[in-house]
Amino acid sequence: MKLQISRKMKYVAKDKIGSWWGYLVMPSKSKDEWNGTSPRPLNNTLDFSWFSGDWEDSLHRVLNDGTIEKVTDLPDLAADTPVLVCDFKGSGREWLKRHFSHFASDGSICCFSDGGTHWTETKTTQWSHWKLPEEEALRTPKKDDLVLVRDSNAQGWIPRYFSHFGHDGGVVCFDGMLCSSETTHTCPWRHWKNPKAN
Repeated sequence: MKLQISRKMKYVAKDKIGSWWGYLVMPSKSKDEWNGTSPRPLNNTLDFSWFSGDWEDSLHRVLNDGTIEKVTDLPDLAADTPVLVCDFKGSGREWLKRHFSHFASDGSICCFSDGGTHWTETKTTQWSHWKLPEEEALRTPKKDDLVLVRDSNAQGWIPRYFSHFGHDGGVVCFDGMLCSSETTHTCPWRHWKNPKAN
């Protein structure tokens, strides 16, 4: 659902008596209400007739494009857990492989920058959307495994045989559709994925 709402409001939630409020920072749920800093009443400005659930289930995040998505309880993820992240919803989005660092106060996910882990990177990047990859997508390729590669979002995915990981988080693959028994020439690629990954 798309809302016409101030960009300052990042969350909306319904209280126990049926009034809707906007929040800049994600509110917490107590026994009988949402507790947050400087809530703003929204009932007179927006139509919430689409919502039919209880107040406890009413917390929604307001995205940059004005649409909203339900906020679910944040999972207990360990540092360096592999996750897929992106900043845009829609058919053109690309899910990037990253490693979990922590959740920000607004509930968004923070991952170690450039595909690093806590062993290799101290900087983190915040992302608006994330999901856990399927097990097959997490599998680390071995030499001569088939992977899909590309250098930019404008390119389609190209099949190549894996050689090794590059220092920049990308992969190095054997040239053409050749494997290690057929060539020693390799080429680096910025993006890669398992052929069975979504």
